[in-house]
Parts: sequence; structure tokens; C-alpha cells
Amino acid sequence: MSNTITGTIEKVFERKVGKGTAYSIAVNDVWYGCGFHKPDAKEGDVVTFDWENNNRGYPQIIAGADKKAKITVVDSAPAAAQGGGGTAPVNARQVSIEYQAARNSAIALLPTLIAQEAVPAVTKAKIADKYDATLLLIKELSDHFYLELQEVNEAGGVEADVDPTPGEDA
Repeated sequence: MSNTITGTIEKVFERKVGKGTAYSIAVNDVWYGCGFHKPDAKEGDVVTFDWENNNRGYPQIIAGADKKAKITVVDSAPAAAQGGGGTAPVNARQVSIEYQAARNSAIALLPTLIAQEAVPAVTKAKIADKYDATLLLIKELSDHFYLELQEVNEAGGVEADVDPTPGEDA
């Protein structure tokens, strides 16, 4: 099952490996593998792509027929300013804050899920597998909460369903 994410590329990483050079990008504080083809996007670009965990459990961008990671640039990074420095996208800090909040919510929910044995992948796993299963669950819950927040943001927020002044009769 693949997932779709949209965010700002915080870092592009390349490393030499036995087969050549492997590439990864960081989006919303998560690293996504791009395989052995340099991505067509750069740091600061707002991108969208589909990804899934590879056979080792790491996020991998889904490749096209040409075996190149399919990354769509939604908005290009601003050009570097005259003085050498670049400007970060306006929403990069907010995106980071939102993802951190989603991750904190996932971590806060985890003890309840485990106590209720609601996640057999963690509660029934062998001791050696519990760590990886727990990290994967945190990642999945973080992504879930973050994507829900994005839907709320795109819809213009939420309306309070309660009286803003509790205890007072209208």
C-alpha cells in the first residue's frame, strides 16, 4: 500500500555504495529513498510523491518505468539571494511544527494502544521485533495525524461544536 506526501525538501543526500550513488531526500523530518537516480528536485522545493516502505522497512519513493523516483515539484525553491544565502520557504517552519505535533500525538497515544493490546504487531511481536514494530507504528500514526491536519487546513479549519463560554446559559 502506498502513501502520498506533500512537503518541502529539507535536504538532498547522496552516498557512494557498491552499486553506485544512492540518493535520499528529507521531507517533514523523514528520509525517503530515491534509489540510484538523482532526484529532479532540489532543497527548498515543495514536492509531492507516493512512497511505501521497502523490504527493510524504510520509506522509499515509488519509481516510474524508468526506475527513477517519481517526484512532482509543486513549487520551486526561491533563487539564492545576492550575498550567497538562500531564503527558506515561508511555510517550512510551520510544516515542521505541524509534523512534530503529529509525532508527539502519535507517541502520546502509543501507551494506551499497547495497554489495550490494540496493536498486535507490537504487543504480540518477539522481543527483537518490538522495537522496529513500535517505530513503524509511530511513523504510521504520525503520518496519519499529519495528513488529517493538512485536510483540516485545506478545508479552512474546524468550527467549534461547543459553546465557547461553558457554564453560562445563552
